[in-house]
Amino acid sequence: MSYNALKGSFGLGTMKFQGFINGMKVQILLDSGSSNNFLYPRLTHCFKLPVETIPNLQVLVGNDKSLFAKGFVKELEVKIQGHSLKLPMYLFLITEANLVIRAAWLATVGPHFFYYSKLTLKFYLNNQFITLHGEQSKLPRPAQFTHLRKMHNTHAIDE
Repeated sequence: MSYNALKGSFGLGTMKFQGFINGMKVQILLDSGSSNNFLYPRLTHCFKLPVETIPNLQVLVGNDKSLFAKGFVKELEVKIQGHSLKLPMYLFLITEANLVIRAAWLATVGPHFFYYSKLTLKFYLNNQFITLHGEQSKLPRPAQFTHLRKMHNTHAIDE
């Protein structure tokens, strides 16, 4: 699981979407750095989802910690921008996003194209091309070290 998935944050290789499970709005993070699809465990109770137990699935998180799965949902139907996707989900305590979709699931649906600078994802499903548009971050992007050094060298640090 990538650090972006754990914290629900934006980063290279991620896109956020609004989606629906059983008609209720959820936050979705598409993360190319995650190994599996992850769902916040409390949602299984809200949506009355069938949960299977799994024997000690341990996932290494991007911050070098390990987490254990709380269960497994074999097929979760998620609607994103009018399109229905059926995904397997492991239950993990993630923050910010309600569920994390790994990018590798796209290999199961056909050709796909990420355009990260435009936050666009195109893929082929059920004999048609689908285009999903990610949400823009509402938070300012973190400053890079080179930006801080330039502001310091030009005496513009208060900017």
